[in-house]
Amino acid sequence: MADFDLISLVIDRESIEKLDYSIIQKYMDKCSVSKDTLIKCQSQLDFSVFGYDDDNRQLCEIIEVINWVNKSIYDGMPWFYFLSKSPNSQGLKILALCYIAIPEQENDGCWRFKLELSKINECIGLNFTNMNNFMDDNIGDELLKSEISQQILAYYQNWLDANKKK
Repeated sequence: MADFDLISLVIDRESIEKLDYSIIQKYMDKCSVSKDTLIKCQSQLDFSVFGYDDDNRQLCEIIEVINWVNKSIYDGMPWFYFLSKSPNSQGLKILALCYIAIPEQENDGCWRFKLELSKINECIGLNFTNMNNFMDDNIGDELLKSEISQQILAYYQNWLDANKKK
């Protein structure tokens, strides 16, 4: 696993709706067989969601996807350690968009969503906490923790800057 530049996992609709992220947990467990393997797996993961092709909403507008992302974050998933920081990767974008999407059910029963950009700091803070706890328990490398943190902040800053221009 550590011999690849990028591992892309596809999360199916059934897993999303069952709030099951065991496929990602299995990947992380395989990476955690040794400290060396774990270090090689850093920033190698990306994920996408499959099964909503017939749905015209964006992923961050699908309540089940939002719930899946939020549960994984609240359960302590160390996304920031494992997810790719490549500008073309989708995982970090999905995390942020689903976390800051605020669903509101209207009187007609339909869901409406607004992006609450003020929640981006909360999203990043929770994910940094998860990453730091994971790294403290498994690696203990403060320099690596700092490098990853800088990469994460640069990734999100570049993404936000690119979207301001559109």
